[in-house]
Amino acid sequence: MARYYLVMFCDTIFSVNKYIASIVLFTLKVHCNEMFIGFH
Repeated sequence: MARYYLVMFCDTIFSVNKYIASIVLFTLKVHCNEMFIGFH
């Protein structure tokens, strides 16, 4: 039973990390676009 909870816990952390990573990438992309537009 403990193993099941551990797997669920790891899955949750993995999902959260993926979610945070996509937000970070999106934010970086937006900032890069703004900087690129600002330079031209």
